[in-house]
Amino acid sequence: AKPIPFINIMENGKTITLGYQLSVDRRTLRRNQSLLEFHKWLRIHTDCGHITRQETVSMIPPVVLNAKEGMSVLDLCAAPGSKTCQLLEVVGGGLDNNVTLEPTGFIVANDADSKRAYMLVNQLRRMNSPAVFVTSCDGQFFPILDAKADKGTEREGMFDRVLCDVPCSGDGTVRKNPGIWKQWNQLGSLALHPLQLSIALRGARVTKVGGYMVYSTCSQNPTENESVVAELLRISEGALVLEDPRERMEGLIARPGWSSWKVLREDKNRTRRAMKNWNKKNNQKMLEKRKEWEEKERNGECPPPKERSDEADEKAPEVVPSPHDTIPYVPPLTWDEAALRERTESLGFVEYATFDDVEPDWRRRVRASCFPPTEQETKEFQLHKSLRCLPQDMDSGGFYVALLKKVKPLGARATEKMNAMARESKGGVDVEVHLEKDHDDI
Repeated sequence: AKPIPFINIMENGKTITLGYQLSVDRRTLRRNQSLLEFHKWLRIHTDCGHITRQETVSMIPPVVLNAKEGMSVLDLCAAPGSKTCQLLEVVGGGLDNNVTLEPTGFIVANDADSKRAYMLVNQLRRMNSPAVFVTSCDGQFFPILDAKADKGTEREGMFDRVLCDVPCSGDGTVRKNPGIWKQWNQLGSLALHPLQLSIALRGARVTKVGGYMVYSTCSQNPTENESVVAELLRISEGALVLEDPRERMEGLIARPGWSSWKVLREDKNRTRRAMKNWNKKNNQKMLEKRKEWEEKERNGECPPPKERSDEADEKAPEVVPSPHDTIPYVPPLTWDEAALRERTESLGFVEYATFDDVEPDWRRRVRASCFPPTEQETKEFQLHKSLRCLPQDMDSGGFYVALLKKVKPLGARATEKMNAMARESKGGVDVEVHLEKDHDDI
């Protein structure tokens, strides 16, 4: 095991490392007989709450958040709970030898899924701490409990620190989960974008003025990362400021965030599932059966076909397999713009230069907030301060992390946008009505 330099505390002027990275994957750890005793030792100490096992990059967001003992912290999408445990050790005073009997800080660990919240309870039970509260609520509708008189003032917000590790496509985990590519498609990322933005807006609203919020995903797709952060900064109108945590994280290897990217969507007839179905219907065996059936129809050996509506008579657009869709993957011969555009188009992607180019039928999926910031916004937002952690840099998974400081209350525009997006996700139901319904169901 090698020490992780940015997972540490200072005690009596000395740096004490608290995180170590194993060069052994989970499957090998379980199956290799020579590691049997070590695996048993890990399980015992994990069950006792002495250690928490998680991927190296998933430990970065709590460190970036920089919570301190005595603070109020909200983990808005907490399950399965490894990050919550990491924060609890700091906020609850678990790393201080001179802790009092009662912790002065606390964590609210929330998850929208009740089953995952139950799993979260089991995870946190190991910590045996009274400083954590588990809730199960849609993050977009997390209750705002500060007084109405505090709204729009310097007293706005309830938490010193907020962690928004939002639901994502998870393409950054492909190294440990290669099967994710079987289900991955760009349409999924476009669908997640408004949900991620809505949760992040809620997190920003409940953050105290002067406090910090971390937005993070285990995706490398800018639609789920920089575009969400850029829209947050755009809507907040100066209430949120992006900060760079690299200086206080020794040993962290992170690339700068992007300020420009391509906006693409997949044709529904060219998604991986659609292409899989097409290949299934057009393999050699099916083609032979189809030819045999057509021969029987010509000879009158088959019953007459059923009548179809005009809509059914319309033929689906012809699917032409791309020469670039190969197994194993073959990289492009050249990386110039024209060659890459031809490649993406043949694979069934549609590229948009601006939001005006998006067809009206697609504007609810490909939103204006998915597009890169303008030149002026690029200078103001400074998206390069966010962190892009790539798998090959630290022998771990992929992650995106952005640290945002709330310097003033959110304006009316941001609050209206937050409520509008939450209503849209629930089919137009108001936030208060949704919360009342959830309360009645308990």
